[in-house]
Amino acid sequence: MPPGTPWAALEIAPFADHPVHLTLDDARGLFDRLPLRIIADNGNIADAKRAARLRPPRHMGDRLKRLFFKNAIYELVAQRE
Repeated sequence: MPPGTPWAALEIAPFADHPVHLTLDDARGLFDRLPLRIIADNGNIADAKRAARLRPPRHMGDRLKRLFFKNAIYELVAQRE
């Protein structure tokens, strides 16, 4: 992005000791009461599930990841009101 663009990329990385489990609606709800005008949002749950299915399982835990995916991304672009 060019300098001066009013946009910031913030990453919420997974924590080994502090996992957070959110549905896509729950993630969207985190922004409901903030003074923001949502311009666009996107979640890649289908991509995360597909990636888990394509990886060869190394152990039984990997088989569970096909049902309970992890590391999906939720992106939101908003303007402060």
